[in-house]
Amino acid sequence: MSSITRTILYYLVILMYYFPTPSLSLYLTVPLLKSNKNFTIFANLLTLTNLDHDLEFFTSGMTVFIPGDEAFLKLPKSTYHRFQKLSANNRYRLVKSHKLTPYYNLHTLQTTTFFFPQETLATFNMGDGKYLVNISRVNNDTVEISTGLARGVITGTVYDHNPIVIYSISEVLFSPDIFLPIPPPSRISLSSAPVLELPLFIVS
Repeated sequence: MSSITRTILYYLVILMYYFPTPSLSLYLTVPLLKSNKNFTIFANLLTLTNLDHDLEFFTSGMTVFIPGDEAFLKLPKSTYHRFQKLSANNRYRLVKSHKLTPYYNLHTLQTTTFFFPQETLATFNMGDGKYLVNISRVNNDTVEISTGLARGVITGTVYDHNPIVIYSISEVLFSPDIFLPIPPPSRISLSSAPVLELPLFIVS
């Protein structure tokens, strides 16, 4: 082995030590964008909030509900405008409230009776409120996810490889803790939070 080859190998080992290649299972955006181009809005939220590697902190696995672009685009104009104006903290909470632990495969969701609401990762991380989802079975095998403000159904499995599963859902899971109705203007002023401009499509 030449000295040049040994030098290259040495630096490769150093790079791998300090900058290890993450497992694909730890990054939600990879399976999302590889499997379907219809989740770009939420994928951009994951990237902007740096929340695409939560699994490494939750060893019991993770279940993620992803609203497709159509779920955002069908929102009333005023609601979508409010979504764009969410503060950084509330964007963080919104993404976290679409994730829960542990890993639940579809069969488990279809056959288990959940007597109590499930705590999402927003509850664990924010510490100042309960961010919950109700999971119920309707019309045989259809699984419904509701927050008290939004109600959607699982429309498909985007990615399933234990310890992580990603489901597409029909609605954005706005939580009352994050997205309470705006009181009359005479009682409260509108938020001046910076506008979040989210591209609707990613061009590869």
